[in-house]
Amino acid sequence: MTSAISLASPKPEDLQKTEELRKALEPYKVFESEEELNHRMELLAKLNTLVKQWVKDVSIAKNKPEAAAEKLGDKIYTFGSYRLGVHHKGADIDALCVGPPIFEFDIRRLCYNGYNCFNKNATTTTPNIPLAFSKL
Repeated sequence: MTSAISLASPKPEDLQKTEELRKALEPYKVFESEEELNHRMELLAKLNTLVKQWVKDVSIAKNKPEAAAEKLGDKIYTFGSYRLGVHHKGADIDALCVGPPIFEFDIRRLCYNGYNCFNKNATTTTPNIPLAFSKL
């Protein structure tokens, strides 16, 4: 990872221009409300729980002891505009799910095998998720 271009705090005129830009964009409703931000956090927490349970279930199905399956590591990493804090209202969340190398992760398979991937208010039943796999 590269270091930041600058670690200096913003100058007063930078803060002023930022506030002016925020006020100019506000009428266009491009900023998320606190409720929408909380909803994103809830979805990421749900995805994390879902992946942890799935890793455990697949591990047990592959004859790993339950105690070992509980300890297998997995991690969700966000990236893109959401991670940078520059996403707009309604933007997607780019997320990378990293798990143990004993199986390939396919969230579509996860969703279709009985795991509740979507809430009751979801507008789609088939996720449009680009996937890429690589063995490390």
